Amino acid sequence: TRIGMALLSLGLFVSPIYLSAHPSGTALVDIYLSDDSLRLVADINGEDMLNAAWPEKSFHTISVSEYPQLHDRIGYYLKSNIMVTLNANRVDLVNVSSWYPGGGPGELMDSTQLNDTTYIIELKAPIQLMDAPLTVQSSLWARFGIEPITQVSIHYRDSLVHRKWILLEDKVSLNVHPDTLAAVLEARRAAGSDGGPPSSEIISRFIYLGFIHIIPEGMDHILFVLGLFFFSTALGPLLIQVTAFTIAHSITLALAVWGVFSLPGSIVEPLIALSIAVVGIENIFFRRMRAWRWLLVFGFGLIHGLGFAGVLKDLGLTQGNFLATLIGFNIGVELGQLAVIALAFVVTVWFWRKAWYFRSVVVPISALISIIGLYWAVERIFGAG
Repeated sequence: TRIGMALLSLGLFVSPIYLSAHPSGTALVDIYLSDDSLRLVADINGEDMLNAAWPEKSFHTISVSEYPQLHDRIGYYLKSNIMVTLNANRVDLVNVSSWYPGGGPGELMDSTQLNDTTYIIELKAPIQLMDAPLTVQSSLWARFGIEPITQVSIHYRDSLVHRKWILLEDKVSLNVHPDTLAAVLEARRAAGSDGGPPSSEIISRFIYLGFIHIIPEGMDHILFVLGLFFFSTALGPLLIQVTAFTIAHSITLALAVWGVFSLPGSIVEPLIALSIAVVGIENIFFRRMRAWRWLLVFGFGLIHGLGFAGVLKDLGLTQGNFLATLIGFNIGVELGQLAVIALAFVVTVWFWRKAWYFRSVVVPISALISIIGLYWAVERIFGAG
């Protein structure tokens, strides 16, 4: 009983940190160079952007009349957190316009569109290309307490010259003399390269991104996996559930990445939260493996796969390298899930044979999992908090 209460208390202490949906922490930054100007187009997660640029507001409290102010705040946030320098001098970017997918420059989102996952904003600056390095650094989302990633793509004459993913401590640096850029483009055309990184780098990078999407950033997915783990101390039921979940989320992840099928985050995220609540409740009231359990897990796996696909779309790194992206991210997700199971096993295996294990450990932890899942479901449906 003491162990169960300790675990429950620990969960109650830690869980409030994660009681909000985890931010994606991703941004796509495209820099278009001409001989006398620089244009920066940022494709960002709308919810992350609102939380960063105007944390006092939410999708349900901001009014249409406040959209111009939101546009200015987002522009200021981007200028403050994306540092572009040319020959060691900071480029003074000016906020030009913002729009949403399907719209166009200057078409601000209205109250029905802000809830979309993507917000696009354009900034410009006059520059003179020279025999000097252009560098790009990003501190976007740093205050969210996650490891953010920004894809930086540099274009010259509408052709991709260089692409790199950067974390907080990274930067992109490229000589931008017109002759140098033209030579790079010519070399890439001759080599048949699209300017992006090789497949091996994509796979290794996405293994990392898939892993951190589970640990430490994916508390909702962690709780779901723990819900599977605490169903039974027998290996068979755990193996059946994990296999069903893995196959299912791999299917929808692939289908969504390839654009065959997807659902909006406003539907997927509440369903993921409800799936957490359901597996926790089942752990308490159903102790034997029945056919509906693995079918239920399979169905929930399909939903979680759509959630994983949303992350990949936010990253925007699937184009031209679908297979490498998919393989790397999926491996990372699986490694993250296995790490969760391994840690839970190490912590609890010594008590599996105790008469009080189910009553004092499984029941309180499963109840806590269900409560958090229900809280998330309400939050994600109604925008609570």
